[in-house]
Amino acid sequence: MAITRDSHFVPQWHQRGFLEPGRSTLAYLDLAPPTKLLANGRVIHERSLFDAPAKRCFFQTDLYSTFFLTEVNDEIERKLFGDIDTRGSQAVKAFAGTDIATWHEHFGTFFEYIDIQKLRTPKGLAWLRAQYPAVHQNELMMEMQGTPENAARYLEVFADIDVRDILGDVRAPTLVMHARGDRRIPLCQGGELAARIPGAEFVTLDSDNHLLLGREPASDAFVAHVREFLTK
Repeated sequence: MAITRDSHFVPQWHQRGFLEPGRSTLAYLDLAPPTKLLANGRVIHERSLFDAPAKRCFFQTDLYSTFFLTEVNDEIERKLFGDIDTRGSQAVKAFAGTDIATWHEHFGTFFEYIDIQKLRTPKGLAWLRAQYPAVHQNELMMEMQGTPENAARYLEVFADIDVRDILGDVRAPTLVMHARGDRRIPLCQGGELAARIPGAEFVTLDSDNHLLLGREPASDAFVAHVREFLTK
């Protein structure tokens, strides 16, 4: 089996959803383009704006790889994030359709896929490393791939990531929804999140649950709001 060393922190299937009709490449803007040292000692910056297929966008080589001597292991990319991406793709496709039974079937997977995104980026992993400064990157990655229990423990840590200081950098249209009686995360925190994102829309749902149950009316309201938002 070929080793996957290019770790895509934005899944390729998700990127392809933004391709214009008839095109197979994206217009990619790299805010921190690589530098190259020339033989004469001069440092130049490579192109910051270019067209590229999904496989060459939003990735970092060996972002999740582990190493033992000359051996490279890509189990985190394949078995953790890869598995979540595969099921996440199915969940997103389900919510893009009109089959309510399929929405309910993929409800939990949809939120699992959304929740993991904050960790898998270079910034997310940098935050995780900062929580364990005495642990080398390689050791941290090995811990993540070691056992399902380790993976679950790190997923719990992910929930504590505080991204409030970078919310003002968000430029994409954003919809924030929060259950009014949420017993895990107070409603005011959802409002604060929306207030910090430029132009974000904030919607409250009639539920006491943090994760909506497929059978409750708020689930249908959630889906309706998402579909309306995506058609704007």
